[in-house]
Amino acid sequence: KGVETLLDALAQLRQEGIPAHLLLIGGQTGSSDPTNRAYAAEIGARIAAANLGRFVHRTGFTTPDEISAALLACDACALPYRDGVSLRRGTLHAALAHGQAIITTTPQTPAERFRDGENLLLVAADAPAELAEALRNLWRAPELRAHLGQGAKQLAAEFSWNRIAAHTAGFFRQLLGHSDRA
Repeated sequence: KGVETLLDALAQLRQEGIPAHLLLIGGQTGSSDPTNRAYAAEIGARIAAANLGRFVHRTGFTTPDEISAALLACDACALPYRDGVSLRRGTLHAALAHGQAIITTTPQTPAERFRDGENLLLVAADAPAELAEALRNLWRAPELRAHLGQGAKQLAAEFSWNRIAAHTAGFFRQLLGHSDRA
């Protein structure tokens, strides 16, 4: 899940005097995976052990409008997926749609849509020092945050319903055109 990586990066940034905070958006446990409750307890214990409680904030289960407001309130969005970023991640699509400066983990399979330094920053999985460095760089460079946010919005536009519908219609037109030749 990668929250440990976030916590370790947060601890490093705080030790350097950077006023970083972590906002965990959504509920701590879901119904789809019974290990979620144990994982949430483990994360809570790590937060307490590292004395990070004042710097970690949780929204809990919330409405879509509140999720949107929470995303817009953030300076950056760190998504350290252990198995790498992919287009099947709803959290990634939400951050893209909100024009966030995103730091995430290198995909397991290269994806041309993910352009490091253009629409997101890529770091290695389970690498809290690398994540902290990327966050530190974003904190120091508001122009980079803005650049990545613009790139994120442009990538998000590729997944609009209108664009998906146009691609789907084009696919079926192509199929129909090929069947006429047979």
